[in-house]
Amino acid sequence: MENNGCKIIKSAQYHCRFGFKIPTNLVLKDSDRKSIYNLYKHRCVYCNKKLRKDDFQIDHIVPKNEGGNNYYKNWALTCEECNEDKNNLIFSWDRNSLAFKGKMYLIKLTNNYHFYKIKIGNDYRLVRKPKNFDFKVYFTIYKKVNNNIYVNRDNIDSGYQFIINITNSIDLEEITENGKKIDNKTIENILVTRRINKCSTNKIDDWLK
Repeated sequence: MENNGCKIIKSAQYHCRFGFKIPTNLVLKDSDRKSIYNLYKHRCVYCNKKLRKDDFQIDHIVPKNEGGNNYYKNWALTCEECNEDKNNLIFSWDRNSLAFKGKMYLIKLTNNYHFYKIKIGNDYRLVRKPKNFDFKVYFTIYKKVNNNIYVNRDNIDSGYQFIINITNSIDLEEITENGKKIDNKTIENILVTRRINKCSTNKIDDWLK
């Protein structure tokens, strides 16, 4: 904590901000169904259809087979037709699917990612600034693991992100090569490719010198 500048956020805050990737064994009780029915004012969240209290369904926004859990903020009140249409999709390229809007939103979020480098001690570290889900701007910091990949969370695929508190934005430096700024999408693509293929990160190493 003291060495890398990270700070702890509560697990509930994390799940609200970044999604619902950690499964739980919670069971959706009748009282839960009644609460969600009232919370959404008796209307389907997708088509706004008025629903009877004996004729509605609960959709897991992040499907259970994708790691979604029964935390109440992962529930949505739906009619049968919309629930079947969404199926087990989170995002989709099918324009007729309810999940298509989610896909386009995800693309919009990636456009808000900006990478910088910051000097901590004698070394430069890679940081990313996302702005999404109506939360304030925050920064995640990357560390190199196994001498070949950079990660910004304690579990490569679904762990908690390393949040760094940056009090002075002038400490952030653009990532450049031969005097030219590196495009954010280029950096993101390299990080993803290296993570999947477990290959060298020499390019990023050079940028952080």
